[in-house]
Amino acid sequence: MSDAPYTQLQQPQYRGPSTSDNYNKRVEENFKDFVVLYNRIRLLDADLAEFYRRTLRELMGVARVVQDMEVRLALFCLS
Repeated sequence: MSDAPYTQLQQPQYRGPSTSDNYNKRVEENFKDFVVLYNRIRLLDADLAEFYRRTLRELMGVARVVQDMEVRLALFCLS
């Protein structure tokens, strides 16, 4: 994926001649930019979901270790 946007900065033209080729080119560049941004969002969403799953797994593991330590501490205190 390219990091640079497809759409080139152009000065707005309020008066004077304007060609449909320039307009069509700008619209196609905007569309390509939207497609690239959409794909980046999908990739970031997948990364975020994987991070959430990994964090949840680690948190559950830590909870199990803490629970085991509490049981051991309770048994130690009863001795």
